[in-house]
Amino acid sequence: MAAAPDVQMVSISIDPKHDTPEVLRRYAEIYEAKERWHFLTGDPVKVLDIVSQGFLISVVRPEGQEIIHGTHIALVDRQGWIRKFYNGEKAEDLKTVVEDVKLLLNE
Repeated sequence: MAAAPDVQMVSISIDPKHDTPEVLRRYAEIYEAKERWHFLTGDPVKVLDIVSQGFLISVVRPEGQEIIHGTHIALVDRQGWIRKFYNGEKAEDLKTVVEDVKLLLNE
């Protein structure tokens, strides 16, 4: 996606207690994230609201345990519409998202 300047990637942490801005900055350095890959965190209540209500992704915090969450990828178009979800842990989904982004850029 390096050749597609319209493509932005956003990673949202739902665990700001552990994923501080400094931790996310180091993570971005390790994975050589460029200026179009944004790592976000914030107030836990607001972040959980955005994830669960905005992206419709469930987030579970079992009694006395850490947050359990998926590794979802949401493809969002220029108008802010979610076009498709992918499993970020499946190699075939990662290939599919790249192809779908190319198709979306040609719309």
